[in-house]
Amino acid sequence: MPQGSFLGPILFLLYINDLRNVSPEDLFLLFPDDTTCLTAPHGLQLVCNKIAGCFMANHLLSNAAKTTQMLFTLTQNIWCLPLLLYGLPVEC
Repeated sequence: MPQGSFLGPILFLLYINDLRNVSPEDLFLLFPDDTTCLTAPHGLQLVCNKIAGCFMANHLLSNAAKTTQMLFTLTQNIWCLPLLLYGLPVEC
């Protein structure tokens, strides 16, 4: 889809806007070129699996190489969860 086309925003709404329904208890921030999901660490892999399933059902594919995780914590311990998307590790 060419940038600035008339169909771009409409297709975005059709394909991506219902992503929030995948996991209603989590917060999704959706933009055409970036999607953010705010969730608890213990449910992160489950949410990634749900998102990947939603994308595959809509014949879409997320770029696992450009997918990253960011952990916000009140403690000094910096750690990264082992997270997979389409069987590939997600960068921390």
